[in-house]
Amino acid sequence: MGLLRDAFEATLSTAMSGASFLGLLALASWVEVPELPEIQAAPAPLEARFVPTLAQLAPPAPAAPPATETVTPQAPTPEERPAPAPPVAASTEPGPAGPPAPALTSDGPDRLAAMTRPRRPGRPEGDRASKHPRQQCEATSEQIRQIEEDRWDVDKELMDFYVNDLREASTLAWVGWHRDEADEIDGFRVRRIKCGSVLWHAGLRNGDVVHRINGRSITTIPEALRAYRRLKRRDNFMLYITRQGEVRRLRYTLT
Repeated sequence: MGLLRDAFEATLSTAMSGASFLGLLALASWVEVPELPEIQAAPAPLEARFVPTLAQLAPPAPAAPPATETVTPQAPTPEERPAPAPPVAASTEPGPAGPPAPALTSDGPDRLAAMTRPRRPGRPEGDRASKHPRQQCEATSEQIRQIEEDRWDVDKELMDFYVNDLREASTLAWVGWHRDEADEIDGFRVRRIKCGSVLWHAGLRNGDVVHRINGRSITTIPEALRAYRRLKRRDNFMLYITRQGEVRRLRYTLT
């Protein structure tokens, strides 16, 4: 019974909804709807726009530089050329005193440069090299005095100074081994002895070959050092040398 009642109520509700919809349609057909007037909108005015062309968008061409007039200089006519200035005569009035200008000689610019070159500091004016170097080399020495042709007296203080300082003694001359005809070392040769030096006053000359000291041969470095050290304990010694093929003996006495 409950199911029948629910079905009946659903059918009745559907029928009433359809009747209401049909009634609204019939009412709408009977009611006259007044016609609305037709409204026409006026057309909007067109706005004019400027559109540039490609030629107008291109950058302007650079302006040409103003033309300049080229003026060619004209050579002056003989009438316009200035007359040469007359030579100025040298003044005969005495001027301020000054150093005399060096005279040019046939030696050329080298001679002039030597005349105008400043002197070395510490060198006294007029101190020039002697024209006779032999006289300067043969000047006497207070510490080394020649007694005979091959005999000298030497101050012991001077001898001790060079014996105790081997480095200082090595600056007196250049020494190199000397070989005989059989290519054997028979002594040492001395070179670069300066004129007026200690060895020069002691009678040694460039090229001398020292073979023995106090009768002992000098053919090796140890022998040379031993002979050198023995000089500290002696009051006299002798050198056996060869000079230009001649054998000589140089004798020294320490005082």
